[in-house]
Amino acid sequence: MKDKNLKLAIIGQLMTAKVLPEFDIEAFFQEELHKDYDPNAEYNTKPIPEVFDALMAMELKEEDLLGITELKLNGANDGFFVVCPLWSGMDDYFAITSLDGIEALQNLEVLNIFGIFKHDAPIDLSCLTKLPKLRSLTISGGNINDLTVLNEIATLQELKVSFIKFEDRPDNHEVLRRFKVQEKERIDISDMGFKLDLN
Repeated sequence: MKDKNLKLAIIGQLMTAKVLPEFDIEAFFQEELHKDYDPNAEYNTKPIPEVFDALMAMELKEEDLLGITELKLNGANDGFFVVCPLWSGMDDYFAITSLDGIEALQNLEVLNIFGIFKHDAPIDLSCLTKLPKLRSLTISGGNINDLTVLNEIATLQELKVSFIKFEDRPDNHEVLRRFKVQEKERIDISDMGFKLDLN
């Protein structure tokens, strides 16, 4: 996957679902770093590089990826707290800038994305067209720009968006109308595009 934080989020969800074993950080410190782990140490407030690298080195089995039918990308993901046990959620350490590679989840039906996109990085949704079973998509927060690619997802039945920024174009608004997303009266237009708070 192009974005390592996306892989980390998927690993975290697989751990939560008990498909992958929980990461034993105490054992990792003893065996790999040759020192005791201190849960109250300052290093826990930032991503621990060695832990991150260890998770990135994991090879995800195709059968495990195919077992994911619902994916939640948000700040509560267990994978983030394995890497940064005392993460406050206020920093963008785990912001996702690309969804490329998500097509490995060929049985994904529901995708919920809440406040995990980096605000100054436009997100390309075209890779979602490679998910043959995607029927529900929720996006809260982020710079999407082009919504029209969602028209290419024949299986998509439900779209919910809020606090997103996208280009103020008729075809983008047509996507919202197609999925009966109600636009609120209060909107903001900036140089970066069109910003909406949508139900």
